[in-house]
Amino acid sequence: MTIGNGQISTIVMGLVTSPEEIGYMRIADRVSQLVVFSLLIVNLVSAPHLAERAKTKKWRELERLAVMAARGALVVALPVALGLIILGEPLIQLLFGVDYAEPVWPPLAIVCLGRLINVYYGSISDVLNLSGHEMESIRGMALGLATNTVITALLAPSYGAVGAAIGFSCCIWVWNLYLSIRLRKKLAIRVSAI
Repeated sequence: MTIGNGQISTIVMGLVTSPEEIGYMRIADRVSQLVVFSLLIVNLVSAPHLAERAKTKKWRELERLAVMAARGALVVALPVALGLIILGEPLIQLLFGVDYAEPVWPPLAIVCLGRLINVYYGSISDVLNLSGHEMESIRGMALGLATNTVITALLAPSYGAVGAAIGFSCCIWVWNLYLSIRLRKKLAIRVSAI
């Protein structure tokens, strides 16, 4: 999802803003991927256990395991996100040069917050898919991508990479919120960290 989300941002930005702003957003997107690394690891480790519980329809056990996994991922992702937000400008300057520090830091901070939201919600799409509700995941993804497209198209012409970062992060929030609501309705469980 987040790969498609970043690509939508790039495509829409290509239509409404400058190549420099696209570059700033691409850097912010790439660097912010460090925030979700913990979720990727947790998903790899927990997926077989979640699948086993989904197969036997042990939804409360699945919920307990998924919540613990989301909490573990969030505990790791939170300091990474805060580090990138607080130290983002000097880090960008070190990695990409002084000319990039100021224009990349604001979208980096916004995208880090969006990615942190994704980690907070945990393995939600995996749980929906494993429980036979793949269409809910697809609907959530479509809703999120539409959100990104509209917000980026509205904000990027005036705010450049910052507008695209807002669209990107809103996409993640809308997508996960939709999946959370649907999971609650379909299985009466939640899998977010809190």
